[in-house]
Amino acid sequence: MARQGSGGKAAEGRDLTAFWVVGGIVLAIAVVVAVIAIAENRSPGDEQASELGPSFGEVTVTGDSLPQFTGAETDPAVGMTAPVVEGQMMGVDARPMTIGEPGRAQVIVFLAHWCPHCQSEVEDLVARWGDTPPEGAQVLSMATMTREGQPKYPPQQWLEEEGWMAPVLLDDQLNTASSAFGMTGTPFFVMLDEEGTVVHRHGGLIPIEELEAWITGDAAADEAA
Repeated sequence: MARQGSGGKAAEGRDLTAFWVVGGIVLAIAVVVAVIAIAENRSPGDEQASELGPSFGEVTVTGDSLPQFTGAETDPAVGMTAPVVEGQMMGVDARPMTIGEPGRAQVIVFLAHWCPHCQSEVEDLVARWGDTPPEGAQVLSMATMTREGQPKYPPQQWLEEEGWMAPVLLDDQLNTASSAFGMTGTPFFVMLDEEGTVVHRHGGLIPIEELEAWITGDAAADEAA
């Protein structure tokens, strides 16, 4: 058997080195192309959402869900104990937030950023209340049914630009929290007493005077009389 000379071994080494160099260059090019593709596919909404915090939150529901709201004259949810939803507040720091917890009467406003009636409701309430709702029940809100690519996305930018004054809990991508309250459309309003019991639900636009009456307790007093 013929022995391989030093020249053959050197050539073999050069071939192996060239192989790894070429392979490294190809890999680097592939990585750059992938990064560019990801960057191009990111929508402006993605960047806005990341700057303002998440558009969705993780939610935990405790208790039984309310029946779906139908708008019937008699609402079967009235008198039921509302579920308690724990989640994240809208904002960069995504602080913990709870809706439905007994201890104080609550008026919960459910909003979808792409909903024209929600947009109108938010504008009217901000114009009326400024940065402070009327005294009485605690006014809380929930951003739900969030859809990228729809008007006013992301919801946190829309509500921030409008000057919305109520704390906002972020629903998850399955709308788990709003479904637990029986929401079937937006805007949607749920009124709870201090025990966490449902006293009223309303679907669609609501006259501001009527909403204020629920916040101050006048409406609940009228129904009890």
